[in-house]
Amino acid sequence: MSPAEGPALLSARAERLAAAGFLVLATLLAVTALLADSAAFDEVIHLPAGIVQLKTGDLRLAPDHPPLARLWAALPSAFLPVVLPDPNREAFRTGEFVAVGREVLEGNPRLPLLMLGRLMVVALLLALLLLVRAAARGLFGADAGLLALAVASLSPSLLAHGHLVTTDLPAALLFLAVLLAFARLGERLSLGRLAAAAVLLAALVLTKYSWPIVLPALLAMGVLAAVSRGVRIVSLAGVAASCGLVAWGAVWACYGFRFSPFRGPRAAEARMHVPFQTGIPAVTSHAEAWETVLRDSRGVPYTGPTAGFARWVRRHRILPEAWIYGVMLLKKMSYPRTAFFHGEIGPGWAAYFPVAFLIKSPLPELLLGALGLAAIVARRASPRDPLLASGLAVFAVSYGVFAVLATMNIGERHLLPLHPILAVAAGASAAWARARWGKALLLALVLWLGAEIALIHPNELGYFNETVGGFRNGWRWLADSNVDWGQDLARLARWTKENGDPEVKLAYFGAADPRGFVSRVTNLTSAYPFGETALLTPGVYVVSVNQLIGLFIPIARDDFWEKPATRDWYLSRWEMARASGFARAPGLLGQEAAAWEAFEAAERGRLLHALRGRAPDAFIGTSLRVYRLSQADLDAILPP
Repeated sequence: MSPAEGPALLSARAERLAAAGFLVLATLLAVTALLADSAAFDEVIHLPAGIVQLKTGDLRLAPDHPPLARLWAALPSAFLPVVLPDPNREAFRTGEFVAVGREVLEGNPRLPLLMLGRLMVVALLLALLLLVRAAARGLFGADAGLLALAVASLSPSLLAHGHLVTTDLPAALLFLAVLLAFARLGERLSLGRLAAAAVLLAALVLTKYSWPIVLPALLAMGVLAAVSRGVRIVSLAGVAASCGLVAWGAVWACYGFRFSPFRGPRAAEARMHVPFQTGIPAVTSHAEAWETVLRDSRGVPYTGPTAGFARWVRRHRILPEAWIYGVMLLKKMSYPRTAFFHGEIGPGWAAYFPVAFLIKSPLPELLLGALGLAAIVARRASPRDPLLASGLAVFAVSYGVFAVLATMNIGERHLLPLHPILAVAAGASAAWARARWGKALLLALVLWLGAEIALIHPNELGYFNETVGGFRNGWRWLADSNVDWGQDLARLARWTKENGDPEVKLAYFGAADPRGFVSRVTNLTSAYPFGETALLTPGVYVVSVNQLIGLFIPIARDDFWEKPATRDWYLSRWEMARASGFARAPGLLGQEAAAWEAFEAAERGRLLHALRGRAPDAFIGTSLRVYRLSQADLDAILPP
């Protein structure tokens, strides 16, 4: 024990009781949130895909992610009667995972499937919290372990995704678990420790295609083990070979030891999903689907090691076809995606993820992490396990660099594996409790962190810290899954009941069908159309953040309406509509029908554009804004 550490601040019994208290608190927060949130966008994809694979062995749905995490979430469905998708439907034949996901969730009692799947993820959250405590405790002592557990248990990002059926929380768990397992393996080579490390790495391979990000950290740990502990190079090579063999076998096992992803009587007609591309002919067969994912947006075949590896592995059937296809589909979908950052819509920014991490993390969490790093630099806290410390540090840097270089700026959730490491670093700040001011400061920061959660719960998904004005104004910086992921439909249903059950004209971003929640709802401009089209008449308009900023609706953006040509075009369409009494004549075809459709879409875009500058009449959750519009309001907005 170094002089800086001193005796533990709490007795062993008190520390265990406090740790249990934080685990119970995190469980209560996660469970109450999972009961309050409607299905997030990706849950409509992942959970049904896991259920279909578990029940039928078919792997055609959502191949852009390996299947282990969703199989884990789908496990309770093995004991429930589930109505599976119709194999004769075109959506299932072509692997349209959103359409099939909606069919599964809406064709079965929604709550049992979704709630049980979410509880499986909560179990993983608790495992992650225990690993955070173990890592900090092993590095800096019992006080650090408890403080790290407190920070992780009150992390909005971990709580937000620790109850959703996606791959984000499972990946964060497995990245940390792999680093811990290999640190133990580096301390002492044994068959048991090698088996644990290999199995956990295989699980990571089966959870995220981004698993290679952990390799620089494992390499650094291996080099340090060779230099400081005398581990022989041949032993390290044996560890690498063993892990590779276990991962290869695990992939085959998870994919049912069959090359083809398709099962069922119409398997020969099936094909994998292909993302839509403008100007590219529609894909009609599985062979054409492969040709599409092996080529870029211009139709030029991919070159480089990834594409070459995929072609070779597929040709020789080294790995299951769905796993290989998923790698290339992810590459295909990793082009610069439309994103929103501080008022701008574009393909991506290098500053996106650093800023997202800073404004989506509570200030006390960041301050505790900074104090922990300061304690390490000042040698108030010295890592007891250099292997683990080096692995965590290299992984954090590697992951951060990967994030900055990434082109998919769609959510701070992609930084989730960094939050457990931040919590471990925060644990090191327990060393400052030896100073007179330290204990009071650390307690104040933890209480501040608890207050942040108390104010936002159960809406942790839309959390933003005070630097950008909290969740009320955070959407001006970030959108998409940072704030609007379809999670507020159940809250909208409660709001309508409390406000006289009005008809809601809804512009919604999400994959679930709003009609399953709100009885009187029409479609204004939603990501996935549903039901009747909303009439632009006086009433209650509810708009989600992504639709409000025009994230995927160019005709709702500033740059569309600022162009003189656009305004002239809209004026001409307005005169056309006015000449007809603003009523489309029945039976229009061809150019006349297209002109009316363009005008009606532009009207909705103009409405969204105008509402963005108007204060909402009410907020629902963090993603939905309510506007009560009169005829005078509409007359002021819609005319050119």
